Amino acid sequence: MASRGDSEGARTDLRDFPGRRRSATTGFPGEARLITGSAPLRRIVLVGMMGSGKTTVGRGLADRLGWAFWDNDATLLAATGRDARTLAATLGEDELHALELDTLARGLAFEGPAVVCAPGSAALAAPGQALLAREWVVWLRATAETLLGRVEHERDARPLLADVSAEQLHALEVVRRPGYEAVADIIVDVDHLAPIAVITKICEERDNALQSASDTTPR
Repeated sequence: MASRGDSEGARTDLRDFPGRRRSATTGFPGEARLITGSAPLRRIVLVGMMGSGKTTVGRGLADRLGWAFWDNDATLLAATGRDARTLAATLGEDELHALELDTLARGLAFEGPAVVCAPGSAALAAPGQALLAREWVVWLRATAETLLGRVEHERDARPLLADVSAEQLHALEVVRRPGYEAVADIIVDVDHLAPIAVITKICEERDNALQSASDTTPR
């Protein structure tokens, strides 16, 4: 585990997001006011490569905390009716990434505690990094071998993995790594961890961060 510092064409209308999931106790307030700042540690954003476990961990983490859950991939699919591979094929990867970022921005724009699963491309460039700069970000880091094994059965839905080898996936991870490092507050190496263990580590780190913030708050 490490901490931060260690290491545009026609757009699909994204005003409505039927794919967002409600937590049992909080939910996403559909008419919530936009906010200009995030309450400390009341939102957790997961970043990482496809196959790193963002959706599984994010859903479990939201359930444990009783928070809302925003799955960027599922929300984009629900909003456009097309999966990432189809969007990439018809619009191009640059437009796909722009749509992913637009979707993420809406997920981060509503008030209330939430776990947000960012798209794999979220930290590729300055706009995404700026969007994530005020969030508490967890990088789920995994080796190319782990990633390839996990997504083998999902190649049809993964636009960048149609014919990719372990070497090519490693090269993609190398390209994206600096962006993840730039935005991550903590890093969890997930290769040999079950989702429940990853969730526990994130909760522990959040508790530590809350305690540190409490200790440094003037009384």
